[in-house]
Amino acid sequence: MCDVSSSPDVQRMVDEVVKSFGGIHMLVNNVAVTDRGVNVLDLPEDEWDRVLNITLKSLFLCTKYVGRQMVAQNEGGAIVNIGSTSGFHARGNATAYSAAKAAVIHVTRSIALQLGQFNIRVNSVSPNKVGSPVGMDEEPPGRPRKNVLGRGAVPEDIANAVLFLLGEKSSFVTGIDLLVDGGATVAMSMD
Repeated sequence: MCDVSSSPDVQRMVDEVVKSFGGIHMLVNNVAVTDRGVNVLDLPEDEWDRVLNITLKSLFLCTKYVGRQMVAQNEGGAIVNIGSTSGFHARGNATAYSAAKAAVIHVTRSIALQLGQFNIRVNSVSPNKVGSPVGMDEEPPGRPRKNVLGRGAVPEDIANAVLFLLGEKSSFVTGIDLLVDGGATVAMSMD
């Protein structure tokens, strides 16, 4: 087990991966929790901290320690952070989650700028409503999915985008956010 919001735990995890596999060349940061149904006036501070620590601090720590390993290996690498369309628009029921996902998108650019000199590419993928909502085991029946393509995403849609950004076919791509949302952000602008 690894608490991805704990520096010692993340360091230990990276050390174990290197010991088992001889190095690290790719990282996908895909950990998130959400606050749900509470506006900012009623959002407890500990809930804000929990969401930001798990969703954003984990990205920072995993990138820091994996990035150090990639630099030491001197072979480049690729990092993909999972954002969300919630980072692009306001949500009345998920203040901390929306803030964290907006930060994921922006920090991706900052880290890409910093790690490019080591041939480490850093990008993000922002999906919209894939499977069950964050923190839930099952998808609620009749969950609305408003997008241009008129269907819900499946995990393979997101996995294919991540694999593209990790692979050689994107070797000249860094610092971008790839929306994999069926045009949901376009549909939002149509309202």
